[in-house]
Amino acid sequence: MRFPRPVVLLLALLHVYIGVRLLMPFGAVMQLAGWALLAVCFWLLPKGFRIRDDRGTWAVMLPWLAMGFFSYLLVLTILRDVSLIASVLALSPQAHESWIRISATAVMALTPAITLVGFFMARRVAPVVNVSVPLAGLPKELEGFTIAQI
Repeated sequence: MRFPRPVVLLLALLHVYIGVRLLMPFGAVMQLAGWALLAVCFWLLPKGFRIRDDRGTWAVMLPWLAMGFFSYLLVLTILRDVSLIASVLALSPQAHESWIRISATAVMALTPAITLVGFFMARRVAPVVNVSVPLAGLPKELEGFTIAQI
């Protein structure tokens, strides 16, 4: 019997953590949709580790988008859990119960929005900036020397 790699097992556990933490305040339909999205994300995620460049654009890009989506989702879920700890200490029980659902909704709304912004920022062309750096005592043969940083 072949066991999954530790990275795949860790990713599976993190997906379950996210699902349990975010989807519990919602009804069955929302939970089912959320678990389906997490399953697709989990299925795509390991593919990003071994993508070949000779495949189509979306075959290469989709796993990387899933990786970005998952990373933002994980970070926002952890931040939400920290905020829930603070809300238990600072808010009334009714306000805390309300915050549970509001914060889960916020994480689920912010994650695709941030991923989309990141996608478009990554696809844009970086601007070229010319900077002159005067150096005292520079030898004449290096005058006008150009350095490119990528």
